[in-house]
Formats: sequence, structure tokens, C-alpha cells
Amino acid sequence: MNALLVLCALMGCWRCALSNRYCPDLMIDSCHCNSERSKGFNRQSLRVKVVCDDADLVETMQPSSLPNSTVSLILSNNKISAVRNHSFSGLRALEKLDLGSNLISRIASAAFHGLTALKRLDLSNNRIGCFSSDMFLDLGRLSKLNLSGNIFSTLPEDLFTHLPSLRVLHFSTDDLFCDCQLEWLLMWVRSRSVRVGNETVCVYPARLHGLEFSCLQEHQLTCAGPLELPVLQLIPTQRQLVFRGDRLPLQCTASYLHPSVELTWVHDHHPVHTLEERGVHVEESIIHDCCLVTRPIVSGLFVQQRVSTQRLQRFISRRLRSQTDRRAVGEKIQQWISRASYEELLKLPDMLEKSRLNLLADKIREKINRFQMFAIRCTNSLMMSS
Repeated sequence: MNALLVLCALMGCWRCALSNRYCPDLMIDSCHCNSERSKGFNRQSLRVKVVCDDADLVETMQPSSLPNSTVSLILSNNKISAVRNHSFSGLRALEKLDLGSNLISRIASAAFHGLTALKRLDLSNNRIGCFSSDMFLDLGRLSKLNLSGNIFSTLPEDLFTHLPSLRVLHFSTDDLFCDCQLEWLLMWVRSRSVRVGNETVCVYPARLHGLEFSCLQEHQLTCAGPLELPVLQLIPTQRQLVFRGDRLPLQCTASYLHPSVELTWVHDHHPVHTLEERGVHVEESIIHDCCLVTRPIVSGLFVQQRVSTQRLQRFISRRLRSQTDRRAVGEKIQQWISRASYEELLKLPDMLEKSRLNLLADKIREKINRFQMFAIRCTNSLMMSS
């Protein structure tokens, strides 16, 4: 009995030594590594598993820091934002790669280059909106792929051209749009006997909401009917208080479901274009992560030939020195106020005092104070009601 215990202890020490031998120091305290032999004592059957879950990584680990015999690499629950070209070069034995629950928004075309033995890839719960078939080059043995929890609404045709061994696919998202653009995918998974996860359900359009993708019929995936956009947002969302001369930027954002989607600003049923003389500038559309399109517009509310503070002060000084009627001075001040920005208006009382118009300066300052108090009360009321 004692001999058996000693033998077990020796086997445990041997396994520990073997694990340490093939699991070098990873230089990251939150990561750990273990190794084991699957069959016999052949070195070729050595299997190394590296786990760096919730290790605060901001990028993938250098392939040179990992054993070449690594078969499983867990990098989930970190802060990785991009997967660059050749991020896993040299890990030819890798069979499982978990990049779930990170901040990934960009994947380079050769990110998984060289992973010819990879069977399982988890990219779930990231911020990926753009996909291309080149991303999956060299993954001819991949059998399970999880894309759920990302920000895409649809998937481009022929995305899985380089995945002949794929058998399980998950692609559930909060904005999954089941229309004619996914008809190819339904036909593809059925022709290849690929199982789609039951949690992958349609979110849009409303008539298909909640239906499992795998249970749909081809005739249901149409682009007929009114357009439904998962995202259609205007910023700012509420009415704005602006003064003449201020710049008012507006931004419209919508789901980018297809290259034909365009955003056009309209006023009184007419398209709005850039008008420099009116202070209106319509910018070009910007596509974000292949899933959102934004088009900003800046309305400057500019008034041409606006009288500057210095010019107004010189005008008042000349009129007062020549002792002409004060009506011209009053009309000029009123004209200036109607065109001045709020920042310029705040400077007016001090300027009037320099021109010895103290009474008028006091009255304008009093009006400004009243307006400021009114604005504060309105703001407090909005905050209390929100």
C-alpha cells in the first residue's frame, strides 16, 4: 500500500515537472499553463493549454511567448481591441482559440494565418461589424464558429467560402436583420448540413421577430415592404437654444444594411446641400464598422458683414464726439445685438461703459442676468423631470 502511494506521488511529481518543462513562464501573473500527454509517451502527442482569462490584456500575446505545442488558447474576458496580421503565427498545433468577451472591432485579413489545425474559434461578445472571407483563410479544419453578440446586422455573401469543415455556427446579435441579404446563408447552411444555434433568431423585420433562423423558409427572406432600420438616431435629440452666429452641429446615424443605403438631409421637403454663404455645410457620409452610417451637418447661422465689437465702439465714439442725434447710435446698437453671438453680447456692457453710456450698460447687464437666471431655472426643471 505504501509502495502504491509512493508511486502515485512520483507520478504526480513527474507530471508537474513535465508541465513546467513545456509551460514556460508566461510573464503574466493572471495566466496559467498546463500540459499533458494524450496517448502514450510520444512527444508529438503533448497537449499544452494556455489560459489568460480576465488578465487585463489589451492585445493578443506574442506567439513566440507561447509553446509551439499549444492546442488550446483562452484569451476571453480581456480588453483586446484588434487582431492583427499573423497574431498566432507558429501555433500550428492550435485547435481551440477563444477570443470571446473582448473589445475587438477589427480583424486583419491574415489574423489567423497558419492556424491549419484550428477546429473551434470563439469571437462572441465583441464589437465586430465588418467581416470578409479573407479573415478565415487557412482555417480549412474549423468545425465550430461563434460570432454571436457582435454589432453586425447582416453577413456578406460567401463569407464562409474558406470553411469547408464548418458544422456549427452561431451568429445571434441584437440587430440581426433577416431579409433577402441572408437568403444565401440559409441556402448555404442547409446544403452543407451546418447546424445554426437555436439562440440565433431574427430581430428585424418585425414580421420575423423572434423566429429561429434555421426554421425560416427561403420565401420569407425578402426585401419587400417598408424599410425598418434597427438604428435611426438624430443628435442632438432635443430642441436647442442657440444664438445668431453660433454653430449648430447635427448628426444623423442609421443602420448600414446595404451599400445602397444613403442619408440625405431634408428641409421643407427639399434636399439640403452645402451653402457656404448661408453658413450651412453638409459633410460626406461616414461608415462605422460596416454597420452604421453617419452624416453630419453644421448650420453656422452666420450673418454676413456682422459688425465687430471694436467697429461698434468706434462708431459710438465718433457719433458721441460729433454730438449728432443719439437715435443713430441706438439703432446701431440694436442692429448689432440682433447679429451678435452670446459671447459677444456679454462684452457689450463693458464696452458701453467705456463709451460713457453707463445707464444703457446697466440696463443691458440686468437683462443678461435675468436671461441667465431663466436659463438656469429651465435647466434645473429639465434635470428634475428626467
